[in-house]
Amino acid sequence: MKKLLLFVIIIMSGHAAFCQMSVFMKMIENKMICNKEDQLTYFLQANGYERQSGNNYLHNYTEGHEAFYTAIVNENECYALYRTNNLKDYNRIKNTITGKCAREYAADKSMCYVCNAMKVQDVQIIFTGYLQASQSYEIKIFQNPNPHKLPYAQSDRAAAGYDY
Repeated sequence: MKKLLLFVIIIMSGHAAFCQMSVFMKMIENKMICNKEDQLTYFLQANGYERQSGNNYLHNYTEGHEAFYTAIVNENECYALYRTNNLKDYNRIKNTITGKCAREYAADKSMCYVCNAMKVQDVQIIFTGYLQASQSYEIKIFQNPNPHKLPYAQSDRAAAGYDY
């Protein structure tokens, strides 16, 4: 019985890491960032995120013997920052997005990915990488709720250096 319980705990702890990518993908698939009905708040709280001050959400989890966090900052309408101190989590998301989305240049000539595939529509994603100041890996997300012509108009793009 103890071995079965230990096996279930190990499975569940590994599942937490994959859940972070699942939450990220559902968030961009369902256009939850750019809406006026607090869908993002309800969705994140239903997935174990705690609302901090303003529109900041935090989720602490463990993977193996290490503790990690994921923070989502949605201070500016239609823009969100996804931060994590888990490199594996960051790379899982990056590999999924780079495999599904078109690679383009943002207005400041930095690399971004524009997603218009399957359930992900009208989403621009910029992988900022590691930020020493917050000691986390950051992903910038911009969802455009209005139809537009491809490629995105320069005015619709999120500047890669924009600080929320």
